[in-house]
Amino acid sequence: MLHDLKFALRTLRTHPALACIVVVVLGLGIGANTTIFTLVNALLLQPPPHVQAPHELVRLNRANEYTVSGSFSYPDYEFYRAHNVVFSGLAAYGGDGVPVMARRGDVRLQASVMLVSANFFEVLGVRAGLGRTFAPEEETRGPEGAVAVVSYDFWRDRLGKTPEAVGTTLSLAGHPFTVVGVAPEGFRGVSPAETAPDLFVPLTMQPVVFPMGGNMLDRIEGEVQVWLQAVGRRAPGTGIEAVRGNVLALVEQLEEQFPQWNEGQTASITQHFEYAPALRTRLVRLLQLLFAVVAAVLLIACANVAILLLARASGRRREFGVRLAIGAGRMRLVRQLMVESCVLALLAAVVGLVVSAWFVDAAAFLLPGSFHLDLRPDGLVMGFSIGLALVTVLFFGVAPAWLASRPQVVEELKGMTEGPDRSVVRSALVVIQVAVSIVLVVAAGLFVRSLNRVQSLDLGFAASNRLVVSMNLRSVGLDADRGVAFLTEALNRIRALPGVHTATTASLIPFRGIWTTSVRAEGVELSAGQTGFETGINRVGPDYFRTMGIPLQRGREFSFADRAGVPDVAVVNQTLASQLWGEGDPVGQMIRRGPRLLRVIGIVPTVTYYDLGEDPQSQLYVPVLQQYDPVANLVVETRDDPRALVAQVERELRAAQPDLIISRSVTLSQIVREETSTFRMVATLVSLFGFLAVALAAAGLYGVQSFLVTQRTREFGVRMALGARGTQVAVVVLRRAVKLAGIGIAVGLVGAWVGVRFVEGFLFGVDARDPMTFAIVPVTVIAVATLASVVPARRASNIDPITALRHE
Repeated sequence: MLHDLKFALRTLRTHPALACIVVVVLGLGIGANTTIFTLVNALLLQPPPHVQAPHELVRLNRANEYTVSGSFSYPDYEFYRAHNVVFSGLAAYGGDGVPVMARRGDVRLQASVMLVSANFFEVLGVRAGLGRTFAPEEETRGPEGAVAVVSYDFWRDRLGKTPEAVGTTLSLAGHPFTVVGVAPEGFRGVSPAETAPDLFVPLTMQPVVFPMGGNMLDRIEGEVQVWLQAVGRRAPGTGIEAVRGNVLALVEQLEEQFPQWNEGQTASITQHFEYAPALRTRLVRLLQLLFAVVAAVLLIACANVAILLLARASGRRREFGVRLAIGAGRMRLVRQLMVESCVLALLAAVVGLVVSAWFVDAAAFLLPGSFHLDLRPDGLVMGFSIGLALVTVLFFGVAPAWLASRPQVVEELKGMTEGPDRSVVRSALVVIQVAVSIVLVVAAGLFVRSLNRVQSLDLGFAASNRLVVSMNLRSVGLDADRGVAFLTEALNRIRALPGVHTATTASLIPFRGIWTTSVRAEGVELSAGQTGFETGINRVGPDYFRTMGIPLQRGREFSFADRAGVPDVAVVNQTLASQLWGEGDPVGQMIRRGPRLLRVIGIVPTVTYYDLGEDPQSQLYVPVLQQYDPVANLVVETRDDPRALVAQVERELRAAQPDLIISRSVTLSQIVREETSTFRMVATLVSLFGFLAVALAAAGLYGVQSFLVTQRTREFGVRMALGARGTQVAVVVLRRAVKLAGIGIAVGLVGAWVGVRFVEGFLFGVDARDPMTFAIVPVTVIAVATLASVVPARRASNIDPITALRHE
């Protein structure tokens, strides 16, 4: 084997151009697969940092006949924790980065909090980087003596990274918390899809740090407070089926004891504790799609390399004939060629890792902003790349090695033309390449058209040059009167900033939540059994529609005069107006909502509120200064890039309310971008890999045609000596290319027609068998195939008959 390795290196060194082409082509295919595996590794295979024995952890999910939500109420969690016999520990966490105002001495700083059970770190097996984690009694202790564990980043950036930080006191939402420990570096919680907190505090501190949520710890008549995620560690020797059996038995007990809150509810166990089941299912489907795409790219790359090696083997026929003549066995030649292939594959793995580093950065940019992943290659990724490289040897190395080692000694020594079997194999490989590339390009075309449909949707509002600053005024103790006063002052301050065109506020912004209410129109008869019309509702500030770029069809919009003490008013959208009054004019009509009687002062178009491509939704707008809501999203229309004004806007808000907690500052364009991120990611990656597939297929066809011209040089010379024109010879070459491409296109279209049903769930506004896509793609590929054959055809047409015959 050592001799074979040395000989392989010498052989590749004598043909560096071929070696480089093979390594680059195969490296692109391996790099694409390594990129997707890196995402799989980060999203699904790697447990959260510092978590011990993750295979023992399971997720407890709340479920019913319609869905598996993954969320529990605190009383239900306590019941499962107290009565199960299959967990060595059952932990819970919630909040997902609740923003709070923290103080250290006279210094104010905003921080995010995750509420966790006292055994949270113990169940996960996470040890404190400094100090300690929570003791069991600290979950039941009241606000007096409250404790917190801070994240490593918070300790480093906000607490000076000093050991003395442990034992200091932070004021969270006006209550003192003693810092008892620092989480280890890199620990962000259980899931990469959740916001990394600055501080961890016991669950029972919820009323203190998250008072706007009300009481979320007790069972409340008529309410089901589901907000906790539960993670359990299986007791030693306890199998997953035993866990499921015990949990289902507890479900029956819960329903029997607390039917009002648990009737019709059940629970399920999943071994993937990092994600809620629905989210994990979406991730798996997306990654399966991307893996299928890159596997197809790798198949094309392997076929391309096989074509090159077959061509190279044809040039080594005399060498193989000599070796066979002096006694080398067929398996000896196969082994030598396979060693050469393995060397090429390992070099390609190195190139693949480099290519993957670039691809991964691009993929990470396309991921939704909520995901925080470590995409650096680890041992598993490197092992995958090397293992994949060795596996590819079976696809691109075996056929050339087997055909090249056939014992045709006399023919090889005479230098006779190769047999038809190798030509058939090369042609078959080209057909495979074209067919697979057709499937990928059809998928890319569908996804691009889908993305274009998404991006060309008329949302009904303007997203550019809009900044959204989210806050909850209840968290700073503002009642209705003080809240209205704050909003009025804040809007006036921000409107006075240079670069601000106008500003308003809203309880809801597009794609971020839904609130509904029931209304009925005065003087309009309801159908039998109908008590009202269900509609969405949004409490908005003055000049909301002008700020959002929503045109007013009739009437007027809200002003600062629409506040408490004046008659209640409302604006309706076109859908609600049609439901209530048909073709009649809604302006001036009266709407009853509960005890309130609202006069309609305006009508606006129906816009997109909740989901892309949704059916028209009815919407009622009421003035927030008149019907106060502490949940506020400040919308600022700017003249230039709104990101440049974030600091100034937040400064003005805190000047009006020093303890204000800002949940998030983001542009409205970014919110829309996040909503379309999955479409963009799939379309971009599949298009990139589809382009790569076509390029590789074209390169394979070019290689085959070039080799054809070389092999048939004498034939073409004879033809031209007998009077054939150069254009006629070129047509022979082009006809063969078009024939191979045509067969590949036909096979690929059949495969695409059958396979598109697997991608229907990722499309938007485009039929999976879109006629335009299926018409354009074949024409494009046949044009690329023709272009790939132009150079070989031109070379064939310029053959000098005398030179060709003299050479023979």
